[in-house]
Amino acid sequence: VVCCIDVRSEGLRRHLEAVGPYGTSGFAGFFGVAARVRPLGSTAGVDACPVLISPRHQIDERPRPGTAPRARTALDRLRTASTWAASLRAPEKRVHSALGWAELSGWMLGPLSALRSLAPGALGDARRPDELPDAPPTLFDLDSAMSLDEQVLTAETILTTMGMTQRFAPVVMLLGHGATTTNAPFRTALDCGACGGHRGGGSARIAAALLNAPAVRGGLAARGITIPDETVFVGGEHDTVTDRVTVHDTAGLTDAQRLRVRALEADLAIAGKRLRRERLAELPGGRRAGAEAEVDRRAADWAQVFPEWGLARNAAIVIGPRRLTRGIDLERRAFLHSYDPDTDADGVALTTILTAPLVVAHWINAQY
Repeated sequence: VVCCIDVRSEGLRRHLEAVGPYGTSGFAGFFGVAARVRPLGSTAGVDACPVLISPRHQIDERPRPGTAPRARTALDRLRTASTWAASLRAPEKRVHSALGWAELSGWMLGPLSALRSLAPGALGDARRPDELPDAPPTLFDLDSAMSLDEQVLTAETILTTMGMTQRFAPVVMLLGHGATTTNAPFRTALDCGACGGHRGGGSARIAAALLNAPAVRGGLAARGITIPDETVFVGGEHDTVTDRVTVHDTAGLTDAQRLRVRALEADLAIAGKRLRRERLAELPGGRRAGAEAEVDRRAADWAQVFPEWGLARNAAIVIGPRRLTRGIDLERRAFLHSYDPDTDADGVALTTILTAPLVVAHWINAQY
């Protein structure tokens, strides 16, 4: 399981390794794909890479074949909700109508505000306003964005920088991260810094699709990196507020691969539950009975502008192989970037780590 170097991933890695025979590593959460990603239904792309790097490709998210009607329905619902929200807020922006609108709308919105304050989550599960309701299965259009040579070169860079060029596991999960929060003006600070302050699940999915492509694997084999046919890469996302992991794009897996991924999902759920208990012990209200539901309450509570405080105690970064830190409780305070000097004779990978991930980690440290 390849996690982002983020300090909030350290706890999940530690607990997962304690659950079963898993190897984990750390890599910047954009997974080496410097791209401007245009989410499904969006007219503008987001730079899903460190701000120190200029995106080299634009990759569009599209509905999977056969799901276009469902995608249109989901997009229509999102646009309708956005239109209603914009209409409700429009009078606030006009000098002559703002006070009158507050008096008028207060009778309608006041009870809803009270309900959201007294019973967070009563109006539905926490969901960010930019998320599609009932999102259809999607894919990322790599072939339109990158030539085959570019795809092979990018895949080679990903694997060599991670030090993953041989002895591939049957399942390799690339695990990005994001945060579910209801009312956070600092929301981008809770998402993936390596993805430019955006959620990392899309980047993980793009890299996994790239490394699963038969043509790309053929090009990698010609360059001396042979990925076994039974090895599959899957993309996922760790929600750092609830510590739940969502696995994407499993529809095309073989039966054997699907069984392995399901076993991994089950163990990730166990690891996430243990991590929630560990984190909640340090948060207000986390020790009371029923604290398992506390993470969901905090995600839905619009008073929680920082519902997890996961980055606040970051203190160090370790650049090296996992054997240096495996089995040590670093208390979710260390960025962990995997690095193997034996596969980096010319120092290119280390230079890359020192000029991008290290700087982003320093910025986060300075922020807090």
